[in-house]
Amino acid sequence: MEILDVHSVDGAHSSLFVGEGLEASAPLLWLQPAMGVEARWYAPLAEPAARRGLRLVRADLRGHGSSSLRPSRAVDFGFRDIVEFDLPAQLAVLEARFPDAPVLLAGHSLGGLLSLLFGARRPGQVEGVACLAAGSIYHRAWKGGPYPSAGVWVATQSMGLLARAMGWFPGSLVGFGGRESRDLMRDWSRQARTGRFKSKGLDYDVDLRRCRTSCLFLSLEGDKLAPTGAVDDLARRIPSRRAHRIHLSVPDLSRPHFDWVKRGDAILEAVQTWRASRASRARSETTRRA
Repeated sequence: MEILDVHSVDGAHSSLFVGEGLEASAPLLWLQPAMGVEARWYAPLAEPAARRGLRLVRADLRGHGSSSLRPSRAVDFGFRDIVEFDLPAQLAVLEARFPDAPVLLAGHSLGGLLSLLFGARRPGQVEGVACLAAGSIYHRAWKGGPYPSAGVWVATQSMGLLARAMGWFPGSLVGFGGRESRDLMRDWSRQARTGRFKSKGLDYDVDLRRCRTSCLFLSLEGDKLAPTGAVDDLARRIPSRRAHRIHLSVPDLSRPHFDWVKRGDAILEAVQTWRASRASRARSETTRRA
């Protein structure tokens, strides 16, 4: 495994954990984690990804794992800091290290939301975005799901208020996420309440409506934290011609939202099939134009 240092423009730094054993031009599967989950959780994906010719690149979200920051009353950050500072810095490091490799950005749960915002805001910088078990947090999108809409509203708003009162969110104490920053939980709970993606003055809904990046939205049977309605709601936020929707049933997963990582072949196969279909469509469009 190769470790690359990443320095964001605001002084934060972290590491990227890069798979080896492939040609330098092999496509990169650049993965952003779920809330409270560290990059090391996704290590089991490296080998099955390599078998498919994909080089897995595991990142840590700001505030976790290799990140130099830890949330506190004095250390705060939100969606905007990750999307505007950290992801561009990570991509620049990858492009410098692997200049001939196409880059597919992927994200799990919260990492999928942030990856989607990045892909929508910066068209052409990645070949596509794969949102894996990532759904909208908007409470109305959870109607008919495993938790009632009102319950989602109460839970998300309570967590946002707790983070504001304490100056940071004690996820390990309440059994959801990790130690999270106040602004990140504010952005997260706002999206749950209003359906809007806003952070520190930036309105990402504008970017989503204009998205020119191809995106995969993948849901899992039995996933209580990213039910189909929530994933559908996220997919509807970008132009339909850019969105590809897949629902998978992976057997014998006690916690589908997290345990798919341990049996990643089905998910990686779906990602590869989507990539191949995109390439085929692109060739067809080029032929028609010619």
